[in-house]
Amino acid sequence: MTMPGSRLWKERYVMKSTVMRTDLGTEERVLTCVLSGEEHRRAGIELAMLVAERICLEERLREARLAIEDVSARMARLAETVESESEERSVTCVLEADLLKGELAVVRTDTNEVVYTRALTAAEKRKNQDKAKSTKG
Repeated sequence: MTMPGSRLWKERYVMKSTVMRTDLGTEERVLTCVLSGEEHRRAGIELAMLVAERICLEERLREARLAIEDVSARMARLAETVESESEERSVTCVLEADLLKGELAVVRTDTNEVVYTRALTAAEKRKNQDKAKSTKG
Protein backbone atom coordinates (compact mmCIF):
# COMPACT_ATOMS: atom_id res chain seq x y z
CA MET A 1 0.00 0.00 0.00
CA THR A 2 1.25 3.46 -0.90
CA MET A 3 1.38 6.05 1.91
CA PRO A 4 -0.21 9.46 1.23
CA GLY A 5 2.49 12.13 0.80
CA SER A 6 5.21 9.68 -0.30
CA ARG A 7 6.96 10.21 -3.59
CA LEU A 8 5.32 7.16 -5.10
CA TRP A 9 1.88 8.33 -3.94
CA LYS A 10 2.50 11.78 -5.46
CA GLU A 11 3.62 10.21 -8.74
CA ARG A 12 0.54 8.05 -8.92
CA TYR A 13 -2.19 10.39 -7.72
CA VAL A 14 -1.07 14.04 -7.71
CA MET A 15 1.45 14.61 -10.47
CA LYS A 16 0.26 12.06 -12.96
CA SER A 17 -2.10 14.36 -14.70
CA THR A 18 -0.10 17.63 -14.54
CA VAL A 19 3.63 16.75 -14.84
CA MET A 20 5.26 14.71 -17.56
CA ARG A 21 8.60 14.42 -15.74
CA THR A 22 9.23 13.28 -12.18
CA ASP A 23 12.21 13.75 -9.86
CA LEU A 24 13.88 10.39 -9.41
CA GLY A 25 16.50 11.70 -7.00
CA THR A 26 20.03 13.01 -7.47
CA GLU A 27 23.37 11.48 -8.30
CA GLU A 28 26.95 12.65 -8.33
CA ARG A 29 28.92 12.52 -11.58
CA VAL A 30 32.49 13.48 -12.36
CA LEU A 31 32.31 15.95 -15.23
CA THR A 32 34.81 18.32 -16.87
CA CYS A 33 34.74 21.81 -15.35
CA VAL A 34 36.72 24.83 -16.55
CA LEU A 35 38.97 26.18 -13.80
CA SER A 36 38.81 29.77 -12.67
CA GLY A 37 42.04 31.76 -12.76
CA GLU A 38 42.53 31.28 -9.00
CA GLU A 39 41.88 27.52 -9.18
CA HIS A 40 44.37 27.25 -12.05
CA ARG A 41 47.00 29.22 -10.07
CA ARG A 42 46.52 27.02 -6.97
CA ALA A 43 46.80 23.84 -9.06
CA GLY A 44 50.06 25.14 -10.55
CA ILE A 45 51.48 25.88 -7.09
CA GLU A 46 50.48 22.42 -5.84
CA LEU A 47 52.08 20.81 -8.90
CA ALA A 48 55.34 22.69 -8.29
CA MET A 49 55.34 21.58 -4.66
CA LEU A 50 54.76 17.96 -5.65
CA VAL A 51 57.61 18.10 -8.18
CA ALA A 52 59.94 19.43 -5.47
CA GLU A 53 58.78 16.75 -3.03
CA ARG A 54 59.39 14.01 -5.61
CA ILE A 55 62.92 15.30 -6.26
CA CYS A 56 63.65 15.15 -2.52
CA LEU A 57 62.21 11.64 -2.25
CA GLU A 58 64.25 10.43 -5.22
CA GLU A 59 67.44 11.83 -3.63
CA ARG A 60 66.63 10.10 -0.34
CA LEU A 61 65.98 6.89 -2.28
CA ARG A 62 69.40 7.15 -3.99
CA GLU A 63 71.05 7.70 -0.60
CA ALA A 64 69.15 4.75 0.87
CA ARG A 65 70.22 2.50 -2.01
CA LEU A 66 73.88 3.49 -1.49
CA ALA A 67 73.56 2.83 2.24
CA ILE A 68 72.04 -0.59 1.53
CA GLU A 69 74.89 -1.42 -0.86
CA ASP A 70 77.42 -0.39 1.81
CA VAL A 71 75.73 -2.50 4.49
CA SER A 72 75.52 -5.47 2.10
CA ALA A 73 79.25 -5.25 1.32
CA ARG A 74 80.11 -5.05 5.01
CA MET A 75 77.85 -8.04 5.71
CA ALA A 76 79.58 -10.08 2.98
CA ARG A 77 83.03 -9.26 4.38
CA LEU A 78 81.95 -10.12 7.92
CA ALA A 79 80.30 -13.38 6.80
CA GLU A 80 83.57 -14.36 5.12
CA THR A 81 85.48 -13.50 8.31
CA VAL A 82 83.11 -15.56 10.44
CA GLU A 83 83.24 -18.53 8.06
CA SER A 84 87.04 -18.54 7.68
CA GLU A 85 87.68 -17.54 11.31
CA SER A 86 90.33 -15.12 10.01
CA GLU A 87 90.65 -11.73 8.36
CA GLU A 88 93.11 -9.67 6.37
CA ARG A 89 95.02 -7.09 8.45
CA SER A 90 98.04 -4.90 7.99
CA VAL A 91 100.97 -6.50 9.84
CA THR A 92 104.48 -5.13 10.23
CA CYS A 93 107.08 -7.54 8.87
CA VAL A 94 110.88 -7.65 9.19
CA LEU A 95 113.18 -8.51 6.30
CA GLU A 96 115.93 -10.85 7.52
CA ALA A 97 118.84 -11.82 5.32
CA ASP A 98 120.57 -15.19 5.85
CA LEU A 99 123.93 -14.83 4.13
CA LEU A 100 124.90 -18.47 4.68
CA LYS A 101 121.76 -19.73 2.91
CA GLY A 102 121.63 -16.77 0.53
CA GLU A 103 117.97 -16.16 1.42
CA LEU A 104 115.79 -13.27 2.43
CA ALA A 105 113.01 -14.10 4.89
CA VAL A 106 109.93 -11.93 5.52
CA VAL A 107 108.94 -12.44 9.18
CA ARG A 108 105.74 -11.24 10.90
CA THR A 109 106.51 -9.19 14.04
CA ASP A 110 103.26 -10.20 15.78
CA THR A 111 103.83 -13.99 15.63
CA ASN A 112 107.47 -14.31 14.42
CA GLU A 113 106.12 -16.54 11.64
CA VAL A 114 108.07 -16.59 8.37
CA VAL A 115 105.67 -15.38 5.69
CA TYR A 116 107.91 -16.33 2.78
CA THR A 117 111.52 -16.67 1.73
CA ARG A 118 113.32 -15.99 -1.51
CA ALA A 119 116.85 -15.97 -2.81
CA LEU A 120 118.88 -12.86 -2.14
CA THR A 121 119.69 -10.77 -5.19
CA ALA A 122 123.33 -10.03 -5.96
CA ALA A 123 122.88 -6.44 -4.81
CA GLU A 124 121.31 -7.60 -1.51
CA LYS A 125 124.18 -10.05 -0.95
CA ARG A 126 126.81 -7.32 -1.48
CA LYS A 127 124.91 -4.85 0.72
CA ASN A 128 124.56 -7.37 3.58
CA GLN A 129 128.21 -8.51 3.25
CA ASP A 130 129.35 -4.88 3.44
CA LYS A 131 127.13 -4.37 6.48
CA ALA A 132 128.55 -7.51 8.14
CA LYS A 133 132.15 -6.36 7.53
CA SER A 134 131.48 -2.91 9.00
CA THR A 135 130.00 -4.34 12.22
CA LYS A 136 133.00 -6.71 12.70
CA GLY A 137 135.56 -4.02 12.05
